Amino acid sequence: MSQPSLPPKGVIRPDMPVPPAETIAFLSQFIEYSEASDAILIHELLSEIQVQSARLRGTLSDIDRLDKMVTRDNLEDYILDTAG
Repeated sequence: MSQPSLPPKGVIRPDMPVPPAETIAFLSQFIEYSEASDAILIHELLSEIQVQSARLRGTLSDIDRLDKMVTRDNLEDYILDTAG
């Protein structure tokens, strides 16, 4: 008996969005020339982008694995964390 394919046959998984490299580079340079309070905000934004990007890559990777499960609760938690 063959193992089921993930995602199921006929389901096309969307491509993972990639943060624009030019924007990330610009924001990184912006930190150098900004006031400390602005630099902190930009740094936090870049950190959040990095965390969410890694989480999305991990989730997409888990979808293809038979020993991992991505549940609706996982996805809702990620959405709420991103929005918060």
